[in-house]
Amino acid sequence: MFPNQVLRLPRKCSRLMCLSAWAITLIACSLANAQVYGPDLYVQSITPSVANPTIGQHFNTTITVRNNGNLDAGPFYLLLHSDRASEPTTPCGDYETFAYFNYGLAAGQSSSITVETWYETGGSHTFWAWVDGCNSVGELNENNNKTSRTFQIAQPDLIVQSITPSVATPTLGVPFTMSVTLRNQGAVAAGPFYLLIDRDRTSAPNLECAGELSEYIPGLAANTTVTKQYSVTYTTGGAHTFWARVDGCGDVTESNENNNRSSRTSQVPAPDLVVHSISSPPSFIFLNSNHAMSAVIKNNGTVASNPCVVHVYKNSALEPMVACSGELSISVPTIAPGQTHPISFTVNYNTTGNKNLWLWADSCLNVSELSETNNKRSVTMPVRRGPNLVVDSITPTDSPVRQLNSTSVDVVIRNAGDAPTPSNKAIKVNAFFNLSSEPNSPCTSPDRVFFSDPLAAGQTRTLRFTGVTYWLPGLHRFWAIVDPCDDIRESSGSDNARSKSIDVHLPM
Repeated sequence: MFPNQVLRLPRKCSRLMCLSAWAITLIACSLANAQVYGPDLYVQSITPSVANPTIGQHFNTTITVRNNGNLDAGPFYLLLHSDRASEPTTPCGDYETFAYFNYGLAAGQSSSITVETWYETGGSHTFWAWVDGCNSVGELNENNNKTSRTFQIAQPDLIVQSITPSVATPTLGVPFTMSVTLRNQGAVAAGPFYLLIDRDRTSAPNLECAGELSEYIPGLAANTTVTKQYSVTYTTGGAHTFWARVDGCGDVTESNENNNRSSRTSQVPAPDLVVHSISSPPSFIFLNSNHAMSAVIKNNGTVASNPCVVHVYKNSALEPMVACSGELSISVPTIAPGQTHPISFTVNYNTTGNKNLWLWADSCLNVSELSETNNKRSVTMPVRRGPNLVVDSITPTDSPVRQLNSTSVDVVIRNAGDAPTPSNKAIKVNAFFNLSSEPNSPCTSPDRVFFSDPLAAGQTRTLRFTGVTYWLPGLHRFWAIVDPCDDIRESSGSDNARSKSIDVHLPM
């Protein structure tokens, strides 16, 4: 409904006197010449008193409304919203403040009001004006009552423009200067803020107002820079990252809060000593015996290493952690990048078992390296008493053994030790068919020789000596001696011989 609109006819149509003619003419004229009358309110303009307002700056906003209709408008409300992201939609409900035009607005006339406006944050802020926001006036057009204007509130924008070292390649342990240049690329000055510095950090800092160093900056004008310098010393080689955060405590409201952080990574040349290899021990080493070992120390770094010490930890169940404390120490000279240096040493163990031998390059921490976690290497040392060859039994295959008859004798040998015999050596067994006592030279002039394959620890083997013939009846002592020539190193060499008395009977 439009309560303020009336339908008025042209004067020439009202002079007709004939009712029927007048009615016909009224219809024709209303169709051809009818004109709708009513008010039509709209927001003509929203105008700030300053072109580029800044954060916190108070300014005047003038809102001009106009009645574009052909009838006067009665009283109405002008609803105002200083900062609204979307168009207001609730009549008489979506507003921050309002103005009441209690005298309305004449047709074709304009009227203005001024409100004080300011914004506490920068960026885009949309000011909305809604004339006749309570729908008090019936208008020719109800769809043109709202208008908005977006204000861009100028802000500072602080960035780390550059981080520049005074040397292209820092030297290990030598101080240098890192210059940090800050810039305010915003349209207005920035107030006081803090510059936070982390001189060596592997990941990006995130905690607000927390840094290794902090420096108070009293402010920075728009489109200007300031440079601060910091002394840096890197005591280890490799990559080191210097971080700078402008406005690290969040004191300044900026147009962009995500560009305050920057970093610079420096590569510091350094040596990197490793235990490249350790000689592999044999299948076992003998208890209480010296065993020669060798190893290779290599410099994987980018510069030569200083002289250092390699420590040998003969038996450590866990990786050694106490520096400079091994049982053996070996001096190592300067090693050029990519080069190696051989070392040798001797170990001796007085208990059996698997021993964990560790080598620690630069164990006294005299060399600053690219990595301090790759200096150690280990190898397992199996310590054993060794093989121990014995003759368990001697048994003739015939019972009784008779004069002049060829017989066989089974000899059982056993490795009674805790280690195998060498895989590349056969086990020699000498047999003496008739000696009253153990031979003084068991390696020479046996009556028979047998060669056996190697024996694992605890393993036995039966050897059959055939063609044993006795010419005379009576008692004869048969001797079997394993490893008679001491070809195999044993834990004990005193129990290699065994004898058995064989009673030789007359022939039947």
